Amino acid sequence: MRCSMKIDNTIENDPTYIADKFSDLFSEIGPKYASNISPSSTNYQTYMPTCKKATSLYFRPHDSKEIINTINSLKLKTSC
Repeated sequence: MRCSMKIDNTIENDPTYIADKFSDLFSEIGPKYASNISPSSTNYQTYMPTCKKATSLYFRPHDSKEIINTINSLKLKTSC
């Protein structure tokens, strides 16, 4: 199943081109909107009074069989 999108008033069918345009959008949107936000003297933690600071992080060991089984359990699908 092919997908198409209207990009810059042109219908595009090339999945690589469409993916590149999405990549451009998501890589540029942060700086674009950040440039419109005024600096603040308020510390971000003021808005998160109940959030506790983590002092450590632990990942339990995994073996290759577990990872392969997890990957094999995923449903196959396409982006379009």
